[in-house]
Amino acid sequence: MSTASAAPIAAQEKQIYFHIGMPKTGTSHLQRVLFPALNPERICFNDPEIMSLLRAQSSFENIVWEFFLTDELKLRIAEALDRIPAQKVLLSREAFLAFPFFDRTGAKDMPAEDAISDTMMRQSLDGLNMIKACFPGARTIIVIRNQLDWIQSRYRQYIMSGEKMTFSRYVSYDGNKFTARTDRSYTNMNAFALDYVKLIHLAEDIFGKDNVLVLAYEEFRDDQPSFNKKIANFIGESVPLPAAHQERTHRSFSALAIWVTIALRWILFPYVSSKAMHRYVSIRPLYHRIRSAIGAPAPAPANRTPIGGILSLPYRMVLKGLGFLEGRFSLVSFLLYWRNFVQWGPDRWIYVDWDMWPADLRRRVGAHYAKVNRELAGYLDKQIYEKYYRQPH
Repeated sequence: MSTASAAPIAAQEKQIYFHIGMPKTGTSHLQRVLFPALNPERICFNDPEIMSLLRAQSSFENIVWEFFLTDELKLRIAEALDRIPAQKVLLSREAFLAFPFFDRTGAKDMPAEDAISDTMMRQSLDGLNMIKACFPGARTIIVIRNQLDWIQSRYRQYIMSGEKMTFSRYVSYDGNKFTARTDRSYTNMNAFALDYVKLIHLAEDIFGKDNVLVLAYEEFRDDQPSFNKKIANFIGESVPLPAAHQERTHRSFSALAIWVTIALRWILFPYVSSKAMHRYVSIRPLYHRIRSAIGAPAPAPANRTPIGGILSLPYRMVLKGLGFLEGRFSLVSFLLYWRNFVQWGPDRWIYVDWDMWPADLRRRVGAHYAKVNRELAGYLDKQIYEKYYRQPH
């Protein structure tokens, strides 16, 4: 039966699956390659109306994802679900776990360990509660990655998004000790705040223990068929693996590209602070500030009247233009396509990479997470746990 002729199924009768991150764990591959290959007659992936509603109620204006739950949002998502013919709905948005940290801000000289918290940062907790409120009974997929590798990958992304700080400063190392982050927007971070066990327990408390699937990025990288099979079993669908799935969706920016970018920024913008670089040079915060300023409304339902569609056309055109800018100019520091130039130019021709963790800092942070990660043995593949999470990596 085609989706065009199928009768819609009531929202309360649908099974919702939500891949909530984390970022830098193969999310681009899942969203662009794997999930779209599922049978659309059986499972709807990233319904445009629902994703638009969720984006409209979130903001990156303050350089941290914030989420705003309203009764209208819950109502409109329920209406959107009612219009989907498929029995199952799969959604994927890693912004909900873009900042999965358990810490608080502190003074510059506060030891990092003293700033660790048992409570996740408020903005991310708001995001998880939004999912629970809008999609009761949703089953969630969380993909984690060895903390040291994730932090390094995140740093590279931050540099290409408008930062110019050194790696040591990014992980809040003052030359003698690791310290608490001093900024609420995570322009720097607490190197010890990425506690996956706390994250998993929080997700289980919110969604239910049987409704949370935990996977490791390393399994996706090393044994993709096994990774895909676990997703297939969780969502009750076959997950195809055509030849295109073997292609690399995205590769991290090389260490050489990162250092060249930092050097150029210091030469061209020597007096602009790192935080100001990210706030006023990176397009994403700018995009959300403009969006807030014009008071753009959430997308209207599919059954809106023609006159309503005409009246909202200017807003839709502005947002479409901003979306184009956000996608094409994720970095505007040189008023050039620097990020795209690096990714499709030097990094494709000559990829020169190395570990950006200083050896002594890697040992110290690795030893911390080897203790924190002990409980992960109950969630991950045994070989993956032993190789990537049990010992300092």
